[in-house]
Amino acid sequence: MGEVEVVFGFWALVLVVAMFALGGSTVATQYIDSRNFTEPMFTPSPFVTPELRQKMGEAAVAAAKAVHYKGAGTIEFLVDKHRNFYFLEMNTRLQVEHPITEEVVGVDLVKEQLRVANNEPLHFKQEDLKQRGHAIECRICAEDSENNFMPSPGVIRQLMEPNGIGVRIDSYVYESYEIPIYYDPMIGKLIVWATTREFAIERMRRVLYEYKITGLKTNIGYLRHIMNVPDFVEGHYNTLFIPKHQDMLREWAGQKEEETENIAMIAAYIDYLMNLEENKSASSDNRPISRWREFGLKKGVLRI
Repeated sequence: MGEVEVVFGFWALVLVVAMFALGGSTVATQYIDSRNFTEPMFTPSPFVTPELRQKMGEAAVAAAKAVHYKGAGTIEFLVDKHRNFYFLEMNTRLQVEHPITEEVVGVDLVKEQLRVANNEPLHFKQEDLKQRGHAIECRICAEDSENNFMPSPGVIRQLMEPNGIGVRIDSYVYESYEIPIYYDPMIGKLIVWATTREFAIERMRRVLYEYKITGLKTNIGYLRHIMNVPDFVEGHYNTLFIPKHQDMLREWAGQKEEETENIAMIAAYIDYLMNLEENKSASSDNRPISRWREFGLKKGVLRI
């Protein structure tokens, strides 16, 4: 599925519509038990050619212009394997995926939407918009990916968000925040940008490993596994991506759980040996243990 972000506004006080096609992203959405979740979203799409992107942009602008649309919006298309595209719908709002468009074109769509609402001129022209680099977005959800993506309400006990160059988080949660049962389970959006698609995937892998939330289940581990699926890495995916690879993803999830148990057992055994050594030293030597030595031993356990 392809999406094109558009912004229509009045240029100053003159009733002339300014039209901007702001790139195109690819979204593969799966439907499970009448509900949907979204895979990592990528822009620019590895499947969409420059010629197809141009045609989709022109169609999106024409659709918005036909209804005299004003403001920021999103035109969605279905794209088949032959690169034919078909109008699906228009969302008269910013799409959840708008951050990846912002990252590759360098435009704050929320700010521009407010400017349009205030009848102010936009800060750019169509020729100013150049796509640079690649961006991925992952929706971080309070879901149990091992239990058919059931919602996982609860209280966030610990929260460690990743950061760094090319990393962005749009979120609202904090430690001790309670995720209720009444709303959509999405608790944040993790966005990365890099100069190439390969670097963007590698960066997303890293930050997903750094993202830690305890107190409830999330889909972070599941998204991390998707980053390692060869078809995703090579750009060979569509709306059947999850059904096609669900067995592999479940197998990896099981291996990860076993790996975690092994690490915990190794750490417990090392802690046991350290206690034996400390007790032995205490019985033969009443001198206190060096703080430097104690710190080094603890860091060694953390590295394992």
